[in-house]
Amino acid sequence: MEHSWINDLAQRAEERFSKWHPETWQMVVEGPAAELAASLQDTGRPVEQSQAVARAYLKLAAEAVGLGYLYPVGETGRANFFSHAWFELLPQKLGSLTPERQTEVLSACWNVGENLETRASWFQSLFLKLILRDGLELESFEEDVRRVTEMIVARPDEKLRPRDCRLEWIFLGASDARFLPGSVSFLAPRVLVVDHRHTGLDDRPKSAQVVWLGERPQVLGAADEALRSGDGIDADWDQVGEEWEWDKVCNSEPRLTAIHADDSNPWRAVCTLETSQFLVAALPNEGRAV
Repeated sequence: MEHSWINDLAQRAEERFSKWHPETWQMVVEGPAAELAASLQDTGRPVEQSQAVARAYLKLAAEAVGLGYLYPVGETGRANFFSHAWFELLPQKLGSLTPERQTEVLSACWNVGENLETRASWFQSLFLKLILRDGLELESFEEDVRRVTEMIVARPDEKLRPRDCRLEWIFLGASDARFLPGSVSFLAPRVLVVDHRHTGLDDRPKSAQVVWLGERPQVLGAADEALRSGDGIDADWDQVGEEWEWDKVCNSEPRLTAIHADDSNPWRAVCTLETSQFLVAALPNEGRAV
């Protein structure tokens, strides 16, 4: 691809965007953009066709850099969909699609990434982890996006019953050895925030962790201020299911003693313990909760 065209694109973007970051742009040009160009060339399709796709990729990349959406993966302490898509997913897989599908996927990736930037950080992190968990394919991209979004916000099918549940013990000290689980609150049916419990000798700032309570529970990492204030998905859970009582399961689990805090919805129940860094979660025993 002509260097003059790339330089002109960068110059126009720098004039438009106050957040323009030339180092990130150069990283895009020399790394993933070059990888995508080589992949498109290997398809054997007409040069003009491949060049049009590469230019569309770079135009959107310039917009993303200028808006602050695109940055090297892992460099800011968080991952977002834009950085994964433009640094890894598109360069590696876009070339295998038909030209018509390539255009559709570029547009879809931009729309999804931009929409996610308006969401809470917990939603972005959870979305990315879930959509990559089983391998993301561009052929079914839109369908996978709808499926994962529904997984996050939808109510599970299986209700929680005290006498027919399984307990998951989730360690919260892996990324923060001093984290002591305290109060808990649900952001969504399967998404939980666990606050750090401050003691009299604890002078550290407020902190919390986000936990995904799917079939395979997963600690998603630190929660931002919006999460710690309980800014989650609105849901009327009071009219669904029965109230959870930990006393009904304590007798069959000797490790479950001295509960510090707990919370529940009709599909999940959780508690923290006075002398443990584990979160205890009760999930339905029958069926397969996603």
